[in-house]
Amino acid sequence: MVLRALARGSAFLPFRSLRAAAAALLLSLLVAPCSLARDESAPRPLGPPLAGVELGLERGAFRAGPRGLSAPRHLWLEATGAPVAVGERWIQPLPAGAAVGYAECHGLWSYDLALPAGVELSVARMRIEGALSLGLAADGALHVRCAHGRLEHGAPRAWLIDADGRERETAVRFALGEAFEVAFEVPDRTRAQALRIDPGLRWSAAWGGSGDDVIHALVRAADGDWIVCGETRSLDLAGTALSLQATPGGGGDAFVARLASDGSALRWATYLGGAADEVARALCLAPDGTIFVAGGTASIDFPTTSGAFSRNLGGSRDAFLARLSADGRALLAATFFGGSGEDEARACAWVLDHLAIAGGTLSSDLPTHAAAFQRTPRGGLDGFVLELSAELSAPLAATYFAGSARDEVLSLLFDGELVIGGASESVDFPTTPHAYQRLARGADLFVARFAPGLAAPRCATYFGGSGAEHELALAVDGAGQIALATSSSSDDLPTSSRSFAAVRASTSAPDAFVAVLDADLTQVLAGSYLGGTGVDGASAIAFGPSGELLVAGLTLSANFPRTAGAFQTAHASLSPFARHDAWFARLDAELRSLTYASFLGGSAAELAPRLAWDPEGDALVVLSTSSADFPTVGSALSPRGAGLDLAAARIDLLPSGMRRYGRASAGPRSTPLLWANEPPRAASTSFRLGVRGGGAHAAAVHFFAPRAAAVPWQALGLELWLDPAPPAFALAFACDAMGAYELALAAPPGLAGQRVHVQTLSYDLAYQALASSAAYELTLR
Repeated sequence: MVLRALARGSAFLPFRSLRAAAAALLLSLLVAPCSLARDESAPRPLGPPLAGVELGLERGAFRAGPRGLSAPRHLWLEATGAPVAVGERWIQPLPAGAAVGYAECHGLWSYDLALPAGVELSVARMRIEGALSLGLAADGALHVRCAHGRLEHGAPRAWLIDADGRERETAVRFALGEAFEVAFEVPDRTRAQALRIDPGLRWSAAWGGSGDDVIHALVRAADGDWIVCGETRSLDLAGTALSLQATPGGGGDAFVARLASDGSALRWATYLGGAADEVARALCLAPDGTIFVAGGTASIDFPTTSGAFSRNLGGSRDAFLARLSADGRALLAATFFGGSGEDEARACAWVLDHLAIAGGTLSSDLPTHAAAFQRTPRGGLDGFVLELSAELSAPLAATYFAGSARDEVLSLLFDGELVIGGASESVDFPTTPHAYQRLARGADLFVARFAPGLAAPRCATYFGGSGAEHELALAVDGAGQIALATSSSSDDLPTSSRSFAAVRASTSAPDAFVAVLDADLTQVLAGSYLGGTGVDGASAIAFGPSGELLVAGLTLSANFPRTAGAFQTAHASLSPFARHDAWFARLDAELRSLTYASFLGGSAAELAPRLAWDPEGDALVVLSTSSADFPTVGSALSPRGAGLDLAAARIDLLPSGMRRYGRASAGPRSTPLLWANEPPRAASTSFRLGVRGGGAHAAAVHFFAPRAAAVPWQALGLELWLDPAPPAFALAFACDAMGAYELALAAPPGLAGQRVHVQTLSYDLAYQALASSAAYELTLR
């Protein structure tokens, strides 16, 4: 479910000094009310007015709101009058001055409850119609069994609002009553406090076939869709009917799939393989939207294309690279790469105008080039890096990268240089002068930077402690800083007294560990353990829009750290047999505080979570699950319940008090994203409102207004969601080279409890094109 705050009242922020005056003049003229053609049509409800909020069940999935009224009616909130339309939101009064608001967001309907001070919580009760039974899960979710399947209502979140308007999150839980009624319990609330109750997951979907399906990589397409790849042993993988390869080739096959941005549909999926085994390990996109996938194959009949670098299997297993059309129907190019031994690609990246892949090899005769850093193997499993033309027809550069023991490249990124990371058991892995760690300490990790051409690493370092490190995920930010996530049994990794967790939580089991290194790999800027008393590991990491870090992994710890209001607060699969749940967490940029953490899983096992940031600021987590009860919210896709299925969840990570509505209008290169570093507060000296994706040195404007527009204004292909009537105002600025800007926003103390609406417009100087963010509502604490 999506969780949203009610929009009532108005707010006004003081006018601040304008910057980039030319940009302001240009954009103000473009979007001035006199130049806009307004759509005078009334707000468009997707069904007749309700007597409350209706929850419907659709093909085993859960969705909220007036949409799909032909679905069975199961749940409603008692109300006293018809809903009142406010823009794309509907506000409906409940007894004693309480209210329920619901709105469409990303094709889903969300709702929340607002109770003013002095109103008893008992007025917010829900009656279930058509239920066969009700139950509460360990994680606080409400389970409703009915004739059409099971409906799951995720555990709610709640905020107490003091007399001065300040909000603080508080514990809340469902309470079951008689006659299929459900109420809320908020132990810490007094009648003198207003209350807001909100559930928290945007959408979650699961799909797959009757065999095991495992996801290994995730990437976001320019249109917002999500593309995943992995391996499957299902003979009936969903979504393959009109794709490149509709049937499996034999053994285990690689697969690629495309999921709609709102989780509502699997657009397509395709097998990719021959008669033996394949696995797809990595994905990246070309600028034209075509899809590169890399992995390993043992099939002599793996599908290759005319003109490919190699059309023959070189050893018992080779790396493969394939380029697919964006619709999954055409194989544009495909090739083997390897020597006479075993080879597998573990990572890939788009580099300027060609492709790079990296992985591990047991071949002594990989085709390297004359200027390669290492032209011959060092012994055992070696890492390798390859640069290949976009047509997959000619190698541009290739090198081994290893010491004398076992080494493998696991991660590859490009930020102007090739950022390479992996695992090493060698005591003589090639590091560089001034590196953070030049000596091996056991089973360590390594990180390095190469210029295209692979002549020599510009910098390279070990990373590890006196124990062992396993797994590695890397991320790089706009300044070149490198974040890594791993699983470690070392007690002496670099942390500080200000780290979220400076020591391991377990003395006998590995913990997840997160670190940030400087761009030259000479120092560790921040480090923290993350775990409980069981086995914990991290398998994915990403930088957020304001420098924060999102991390995901697996855990067997019942006491893995969670935050108040987490989507899933309890481990779902420790009894009667211990099986992994996924977890995901957000830490601040200095790794000092955990700002969001939750379990994600069902009663069986979860595997291999991967994650990414959505341009709107949400997090997407994909994984494999054997849980038939994996929570599916707001999607028509649900677990098949046989073997390992594929699952994806989109999580709303906006700070409380900040709500997104409306739609963004995309630019030619990116779409502006607004973010906040903390809940918006009146008189705050630390609250910052930022924009990302505005375009390099783009001229841009924040538009502030006390009200949302009843319907969006249309101008030059943009949708503007703010009411331009006074006291609306604009603040002009210029984005930096990374398309970013930050504004310290200090509203007067007297505005606590008020709301302000903001939308950002930018003008891309290179493309001479406009773009706009979605609109946001800020409720000042």
